[in-house]
Amino acid sequence: MSTEYHILIVDGYTLLRDILSDFFLKEPDCLSARAVPDIVSAIGCIQETPVSLVLLDGNLPEGQASTFLDRLARLSLKVPVLILSSGDRKSTR
Repeated sequence: MSTEYHILIVDGYTLLRDILSDFFLKEPDCLSARAVPDIVSAIGCIQETPVSLVLLDGNLPEGQASTFLDRLARLSLKVPVLILSSGDRKSTR
C-alpha cells in the first residue's frame, strides 16, 4: 500500500506557507506540497491536481474555514481538511 501523498497548504502568511511546504517536501512520501494564500486558489488547485490533505488556516483574511468547507461541498470535492489556527474569532463560536 502506497503512503505517498500530496499536501495543499492554504494560509494567508507567506512565511508560514514556505515553512510548511519545506517541512513536508523533506518527507520521502510527500510527492508535492503546494501552498496558496486564499480559498479561490485552493479550490482551483483541488480541481486541477490530486490532493491528499488540505492544511487550512482557520482565520483566512477573506473568510472563515467554514466558507472553504461549504465551497468544497457545493462542488462535490472530497478531500480531508485539517484546520490550523492559533485561536478563534468570537464570531466562529
